[in-house]
Amino acid sequence: MTPTSIEGVSDDDLSKIVRAFSKLGDLKELGEYQFINVSTKAVTGDGSGTFVTYKIPASFENGEAQITVTLKEEGESFSIYHFNINSMAMIE
Repeated sequence: MTPTSIEGVSDDDLSKIVRAFSKLGDLKELGEYQFINVSTKAVTGDGSGTFVTYKIPASFENGEAQITVTLKEEGESFSIYHFNINSMAMIE
């Protein structure tokens, strides 16, 4: 992930996130990704840049999920800027 993305995440919050994601179990299959949008934003600090967002259906051991990932362009490559996993398996 980009340094800007993780700088505000405490070790305690990171542990909570990992525990929630672990409820999904092993990844079984990723579906075909769907392009959502591309945007450019200019702000002070490292938050400026070009961002591309995709949605990806996924099948995990304990249920289905929808993954939304936003990538940040960094030179000739991309880094994960933000992601979200939406699944009922995480709240059961």
